[in-house]
Amino acid sequence: MFSTPLYKKIKFKFRQIIVARLIKIGLFFNWPELAAIALWLASDKINPKCKSQYTVLCMGRSVFADDIKAMAHYSGQIKYVTIWRTYFQNIFYQFIKGPEEKKLEEVNYHTHDFCKQKKQNYYIFIKKLFPLLQKLVGFDAVLSCSISYPDQQEIERVCAEQEIPYIILQKEAITAPAAYKNFLNVYKTQKFIGSKILFYNKQCQEGFLSLNIPGVTQEKTKLVGIPRFDYFFSKKQNNTQNSKQIVLFSFVPRVTLRFLNIDEGVMQKIEKRNAVFITWIMDFALQHEDFKIIIKTKFDDQFLQYPKDILKNNFKKNIKNLVITNCDDPSLLIQNSMSVIGFNSTTLVEALVAGKLIISPYFGDLIFDKSWSFFEEHPQLVNYVKTARDLEEYIFNADKYLSYDQETKNDFLKKYISTSNGGASIRAEEAIIEIIKR
Repeated sequence: MFSTPLYKKIKFKFRQIIVARLIKIGLFFNWPELAAIALWLASDKINPKCKSQYTVLCMGRSVFADDIKAMAHYSGQIKYVTIWRTYFQNIFYQFIKGPEEKKLEEVNYHTHDFCKQKKQNYYIFIKKLFPLLQKLVGFDAVLSCSISYPDQQEIERVCAEQEIPYIILQKEAITAPAAYKNFLNVYKTQKFIGSKILFYNKQCQEGFLSLNIPGVTQEKTKLVGIPRFDYFFSKKQNNTQNSKQIVLFSFVPRVTLRFLNIDEGVMQKIEKRNAVFITWIMDFALQHEDFKIIIKTKFDDQFLQYPKDILKNNFKKNIKNLVITNCDDPSLLIQNSMSVIGFNSTTLVEALVAGKLIISPYFGDLIFDKSWSFFEEHPQLVNYVKTARDLEEYIFNADKYLSYDQETKNDFLKKYISTSNGGASIRAEEAIIEIIKR
């Protein structure tokens, strides 16, 4: 489902091998120009037919790529070229490898001298690489999705020195209020010498400003929303209540709730309950073969294996109408499903915009001393499952539980994605163009 054609996969893999070898040779002979040519070969034009005078180089990441595609489609004022971040990571880690490599982290990049000379050597290499890469690609600015990536700190430095606008579309969006302060701790030791940081929502913008990060000022930040959500705002909410497809965006509690500082005993209870919740969904699939149940996980194997282990440990055979995948397009899964199941995930906000029924496991009796859900102030928008019967009730009577107040929905959307009407792609591109012009 939604798979890439085989010939494209082969072509992509072949190019990966060639690019990796050229980069390796460039590193071995300290030949940044060859590495620049390799990165140019690795670049992908997102919207080659666009006639804009502005071209932006994007440091590719999976969800970030969806934002870029949305901006290209729903605004169309900028040409985008993507080079996946993994290529820059490979160069970076070749430079810093050694005894101190594991000590160097996002949180201490600017506060400790770990790999000091090796970081400087990487900077010198990038400083020589970038002018040729800019000439080959023809970009006017660089766009990334996080302020904190170690492999991009020296790229940011080079861009500042060479007067190339360096812009962040900060990918973090939605976190439960009680967890947000702990979540921000990851960023409090950062520095920013780039041009602008664009934020998904006010919570994130105000949170970053409260940290007093050097270089992060009110003038250097802007609220734009989440571009990829324009896909749902632009479409009429299609009535798929009879599609008989349900998607669960699986999560691992220990990862999702890591910023809440939950007691270990409570965490184990949450993990046990979540596993039971997933078995209810699997059993629903088993009992109702006319439904298609899709469990979508994050890409890494640990996330994919999580529901697979639950299935293996609780059912003697595979369930033919149950699909566990880590590669399907989340937006299409949401669009084509009658109900969306998940927990504290941006996908639930996408589902809300798309007019889908939202179902979630309940942990309120286990985490009762702090805010654990971003629906806390808008409980009407989510349907918490406490029993297997609750799950069936919500699915079979979806229309009844979709009858929430539109004002409540709009209030939630304005809080978490800055808008209840869309238009994030246009706002983001206008901000980028303003920076390039200036």
